[in-house]
Amino acid sequence: ADSCVDCGVGKFNADDGVEAAVHDDSSDCLTCTAGRYQNTLSAAVCSDCGVGKFLEDDGVNHLNHDDANDCLVCGQGAYQDELAAGSCVGCGAGLFLSDAGTDHLSH
Repeated sequence: ADSCVDCGVGKFNADDGVEAAVHDDSSDCLTCTAGRYQNTLSAAVCSDCGVGKFLEDDGVNHLNHDDANDCLVCGQGAYQDELAAGSCVGCGAGLFLSDAGTDHLSH
């Protein structure tokens, strides 16, 4: 081949180009893990979902990781204060969060 083929959106290849064995097949492009997405071609890393958001799919379907909108806002009664989360955390006993999952800054 005269040129390389890009890893598609939702996928990445973190190898720095030193090892040919991890650049010789489309399966070398890995799907982003839970809490991460990639919306560009030829990515070496995936982007993190922001705080207040999550992305549950753990590298199963690259189409679930190909846009920032794949990161969902936590629902009522839940929050997430970390980047790249695969789930949200429920509010503790006696506490609540009434936002219906519309504003990630509230979660």
